[in-house]
Amino acid sequence: MKTQTRKDRNTKNDKGVILIASCVFLVVLLMLAAGFTLLSTNELNSARRYRDSTAAFWAAEAGINQFIRNPQMLDGNAPPAITIGDYSVSLVKDDSDSSLRVVTATGTANGVQRKVQVEFPAIPPDVFNNTMSTGGDIDLDGNTGLMQVHGKARLGGTYNDLGKNLHAEFDDKVEGVSSSLTTLTFPDANGNGTADEFNDFVEFYRDVAASYSEDEVVYIRGNGTYTITPNDSLEGESLSNKRIIFIEGDAPGHGNVNVVFGTTWENNQDMTIISTGSVNYIQPLESPSNNSRLSVVAWTQYYEPAALVSAHDGLTYAHDNAYLRDVLDISVTHGSLIANNYIYVKETVAWKTFNYDSAIITNIPPGFAGLVGGGGSGYSATPSAWREI
Repeated sequence: MKTQTRKDRNTKNDKGVILIASCVFLVVLLMLAAGFTLLSTNELNSARRYRDSTAAFWAAEAGINQFIRNPQMLDGNAPPAITIGDYSVSLVKDDSDSSLRVVTATGTANGVQRKVQVEFPAIPPDVFNNTMSTGGDIDLDGNTGLMQVHGKARLGGTYNDLGKNLHAEFDDKVEGVSSSLTTLTFPDANGNGTADEFNDFVEFYRDVAASYSEDEVVYIRGNGTYTITPNDSLEGESLSNKRIIFIEGDAPGHGNVNVVFGTTWENNQDMTIISTGSVNYIQPLESPSNNSRLSVVAWTQYYEPAALVSAHDGLTYAHDNAYLRDVLDISVTHGSLIANNYIYVKETVAWKTFNYDSAIITNIPPGFAGLVGGGGSGYSATPSAWREI
């Protein structure tokens, strides 16, 4: 029998260690190779996704540009599918907000999607370009007075001088104009298929009030007459920084408002008073603060008695009639006066001036934005906002 020496045993042990080390090294190499392969694959996939994402984005942009060139492409019931090279685009428009058209383009490239949303503001109707507008007549009554209207006056009816020693000066007056160019109507806000009803008015302004923050709105439901004094409070709520005051009555002619002078409005305050009834804006010695504006919406009548020296900045809209009464007064209105049915001005030793203010278009007063457009005047071809969603 051959005896195994220590040297032989050491040699066999070394061979075993080398084999194990070789296996471990091979496993490490395989793991490194697999890792590099996986990393390369991920980088390749990431590059492909980036390529496809970029292609999808620019496809969506191209779709928006096609719509700008041809807005009628979305007038059909089914949104068109657009193919741009190997990629596709779908376009959807949303005209639910009558003041704004929203177009969403979805670009798709190899299953990757990117969306671009663009807003197109409604073009203000012609009535917002006028100093005075009515679907009916403008009557000037009283004794000894001058009425000056600077800018455009558009009437569905005629101008009539009914008093004594009265004189009216119009820069640009046109009579017999279509009601679509002299009046404002409310969209079918309650969805019953008929627009410009009392319930449309109510639903419309409920939505308007809800679109502002709570600290910018006073919303009161009641059938009484409410008196508003500048820089005071209404039903215990401060009017500071308010933008909308909505008095909602149960029926037309309820929820009337008296606006009484006391102090001036806050500087830089832009507020609109809305009533399901009438608004009576009493203006002895009334003077607006710096950069402030008070606009009015009345479902029935608007009344404006003025005495001594007074001024009013804002957009005034009466769904029915507007009555202005000036006594021993020099009164100036900056903005626009709209009455769907009739405007009546009575002067007794008075001088009334109406000046147009283009800010009613460039900076639409609160509560009027939803009345702009509605498909009647169309939408701007230039987007006002762009974002990726």
